[in-house]
Amino acid sequence: MPLLREVEKIVRPGNELTRFPLLEAWLVPGKLAQTLRYGGFKDVTKSDVLGHAWWPSIEEAANKICETLRLMVGSDWTTGEKEKMEEGLWEVMKGGSEHMRGGECGKVGFEMVAWTGLAKK
Repeated sequence: MPLLREVEKIVRPGNELTRFPLLEAWLVPGKLAQTLRYGGFKDVTKSDVLGHAWWPSIEEAANKICETLRLMVGSDWTTGEKEKMEEGLWEVMKGGSEHMRGGECGKVGFEMVAWTGLAKK
């Protein structure tokens, strides 16, 4: 989401940010544990797991990330805006986005945290 927000500022300046109502609820810390408890689980343990997504180059990272982002924005973005998305992402990544990292052997990507839960009934 942070990368998409940076790209939106370049590709769709002045437009309202793209909303993802179903996804946004799951971006709130504690939602997973709350949902498990609501489902009848009593013993719920939440853990944060650090994950990474790496690509060999900025070009490949921009291409692969855009494949997913284009599907996410659906009809909220015009065809022209979707076509400019990869270029915008390239610009964000080349400009040193705080969300992108350099990895091993010159790879580029980003870190993410997955919330996991273990629950028992």
